[in-house]
Amino acid sequence: MLSCAVRSQHRLEGTANYFHSMSLFQQVKPAEARDNFTATETKMKPLPTADQKARAADEHHDDPILWLAVKEAKALLQIPATAAKPRHLAKHFFSVCP
Repeated sequence: MLSCAVRSQHRLEGTANYFHSMSLFQQVKPAEARDNFTATETKMKPLPTADQKARAADEHHDDPILWLAVKEAKALLQIPATAAKPRHLAKHFFSVCP
């Protein structure tokens, strides 16, 4: 099991990677941007659905920032909502810290 500090670091790295994807797109490197987006998305916990509460009890304080970065990158890169990859590592990397 990863420590809370390591899981927090993974959240911040995920956010940074989404901003990196947007930066690559702005540098006219769309294929590299999409590859980076997809690689990062496979490691993150799923975004909340519209019918879920805005703040879940197990939500980390960095999660909303990460989710906003995902939504912004997805819109900029024009990635359809159905393009989400399985999140097999989400529990390992992004489980809740006390």
